[in-house]
Amino acid sequence: MNISRTVKRTIIVIAVVICVLSLAACGNTEETKEKRKFPKFEGTDFEGNAVDETLFSENKVTIVNFWFNECSACVDEMKELDQLNQELKEKGGEVIGVNVEASSDKEKLEDARKRLKEQDTVFRNILISKGEEAKEYMSNIVAFPTTILVDEKGNIIGAPIQGSIDNENNRKKIEEAADEICGE
Repeated sequence: MNISRTVKRTIIVIAVVICVLSLAACGNTEETKEKRKFPKFEGTDFEGNAVDETLFSENKVTIVNFWFNECSACVDEMKELDQLNQELKEKGGEVIGVNVEASSDKEKLEDARKRLKEQDTVFRNILISKGEEAKEYMSNIVAFPTTILVDEKGNIIGAPIQGSIDNENNRKKIEEAADEICGE
């Protein structure tokens, strides 16, 4: 009988500890609310115009989509991104693609341009060629495509969204976050 009581008490203590830890984890929203600056960078858009991190100040929100040429999910979502770009422009936002592999390879840049043309997309795409922190940020991306939101002050808002935006859940997350930033 004592063993049964001890087991019951142990189970109750474990259950209480699990509940307390779970509640503590649910209240931890600091990580998602913490603002991090997008790293400083220099580069060009696909037309050869100089760009840097000040491009974020042109929009209430900039949706930055990291992609590469051989990523079929990346290329397949280009039309969705173009459509999202048109919707965002009406709210003061923009979608910008960042090809992570074409900044130092002319053949890859031409291939990227070709893929965008085949998808009939016109949203701005850039290459980041300078800025060690920005290059490191890109090298730490583990899944493609990856999309982030950046406010007009250059702050990254929320966690990166991994996977294609033609996934209804990902598209909804992006639209809701963009609307919140734009004050919609």
